Amino acid sequence: RRALSLVRRTCAALEQRPPTKAHTRVAMKAQLITSRLGCLAFAALVFLPVNALPYPANASSRSVTAAQTPSLWRSRETRESGEAPQDARPTAECPGEKSRPVVSCAAFWNPRPTAEAAQACRAPGACPSAPVAYRVVSVMNFKSTPAAALADWADYHLLIGVDHMVFIDNNCGDGGRLGQARLGGHPPWEVALSPYVNAGVATLVTRYRCLDFNSSFGAPALRYRVMSEEATASPLRERMRDDTLVLTIDDDEYMVMPDPRETLATVAQSMKLNQLCAANVIWRNYGDAGYTCQPQMPAVAAFLGRAPLWQEAEKHRPYIKHAQEEADAINIHPGFRKGKALFNWGHMRDCTVDSPKNDWTVTAHQCEADCGALRNCAHRMGDKDMKTLKTSDKCYPFHAASGDHEVKGLASGGLWINHFEFQSLEHWEAKKARGRTNDHSPRLGTPPWYFNDVEDASGAIAIQLRIRAVQSAPLRTCLARKFLSAPGSAAAEETRHLQPSQ
Repeated sequence: RRALSLVRRTCAALEQRPPTKAHTRVAMKAQLITSRLGCLAFAALVFLPVNALPYPANASSRSVTAAQTPSLWRSRETRESGEAPQDARPTAECPGEKSRPVVSCAAFWNPRPTAEAAQACRAPGACPSAPVAYRVVSVMNFKSTPAAALADWADYHLLIGVDHMVFIDNNCGDGGRLGQARLGGHPPWEVALSPYVNAGVATLVTRYRCLDFNSSFGAPALRYRVMSEEATASPLRERMRDDTLVLTIDDDEYMVMPDPRETLATVAQSMKLNQLCAANVIWRNYGDAGYTCQPQMPAVAAFLGRAPLWQEAEKHRPYIKHAQEEADAINIHPGFRKGKALFNWGHMRDCTVDSPKNDWTVTAHQCEADCGALRNCAHRMGDKDMKTLKTSDKCYPFHAASGDHEVKGLASGGLWINHFEFQSLEHWEAKKARGRTNDHSPRLGTPPWYFNDVEDASGAIAIQLRIRAVQSAPLRTCLARKFLSAPGSAAAEETRHLQPSQ
């Protein structure tokens, strides 16, 4: 994968060399031919040693490996030649994504401490909640999400500082057609989330099951409606203040903060200190890693290859053009310079329901509100705006449109969202069958090649470092076992010395 990426970048650089001093048609033609011959020679040199290796050469997981059954992997040659059918179904060998057992650490999370006990929660992981001074609440609507994935998402975001989670059940039916059998008369996702509800760290809303979205009422409006309803009673009533940070990220989006000393309370504090009502956090978009069947482990540990960020690819115009074409062909966003909006509770309505540009297919990612004395750094960016963002806009550190992965923004150690849009081919097919929560065209085809081009294990490494800092031994052990890095992966090698011995 890395070799293929290297060849593409080298060939693009060769073809973009400045012309020779002799600007004649013959000279320029000769230079082009020389560049392409050089590209072919370089490709042969790179691929000869690795051509016989399975794709991906370094991929492994606890239950599915390339050596175990090659039929679980799509070959590099098949992916590159386009010989695979556009809508090829996963093989019958897949155990089924929704059959993965639920591993929950809910029993080890404690509800928010009292104001008097808050001083004991200053160290990372000492308490599951942020300091009382800054509150963080998440709201997510879900449909057809495997129960194990919901528990993964919950434990992960409690670990990085979410104070309370609100889950809105948009499923319709008893789960049979979703491949999830009822357990004790309850749908499996309800069984998976109930321990978090009982621990006081989550609320499950079921009154909007079977809700159909339309052009005037989408997911952002639903999330605000639910939050405004739940904010009138405990446990949210005590948490919802104007400066409460609200996350509206989805079940395939994971906030990443590399510095384990910082939590999402740090982000809430930074929003207040920088006088922001809204900010836009950049995506890092991950691919399928060559999996046909869904790995039997959390997505944050299984998928370590992503698409290039804008500033990593902006000088390679042919690459960006090809990536855009690949994305357009299957009706998705190419992933460059895009993120998700964060806002405080005092302006959530302004950013969703009352937005001047109330296009709910956009309000999940941007905020068009006038925040008065506060700055809105999640506004929509056009091409002209992007050109001036770095030089004249004070929102540069707080807006994903910058495409700058090095800017610190809302946390000194960095902050971004790992977006696992595709995961395995099995997961992608299920996602296409589920449909969208907006009016966009239906998803098509198979995951584009370029979403695996950059190996990036920083998110998987960050979660291991954060787990290491947890003070509660039972919670630390549970999280360490749950988010164990894939054996042989970059994350596993980097954090090998951090793995608990038990």
